[in-house]
Amino acid sequence: MEIKNEKQIPEATSFIAEALTMRIQALVHLIKSDVIRASISAKLGETTNIKALYHLLSLAQASIENSELIENKIGKAGLVFSIFTGELISELDYTYATQSLFDMTTSIADKIAPKINNKPSV
Repeated sequence: MEIKNEKQIPEATSFIAEALTMRIQALVHLIKSDVIRASISAKLGETTNIKALYHLLSLAQASIENSELIENKIGKAGLVFSIFTGELISELDYTYATQSLFDMTTSIADKIAPKINNKPSV
């Protein structure tokens, strides 16, 4: 009988996500604004994306000192993350970017001419 000694390699991303989540949870209690605290806590339960967690961490750290400005921003649109990059885009006007992307793809599609087989009839 042979016993195999297998080493289990843990996923680094899950450790990073767990560490970021624990750090954000520790900072949430220091935030004075109830609106920001509730928004960050709600998003913290929803996301496991590391980029989004980094953004939540920076938002939590910044809102400890400057909660009034951030509360205004969150109150208008809420916390919105990009579905493509996972970045926090609440403060950005992303409608312009999506319209530009749509215009670019339609212009490229218009430039590509459909292949037409014009064979002379015999």
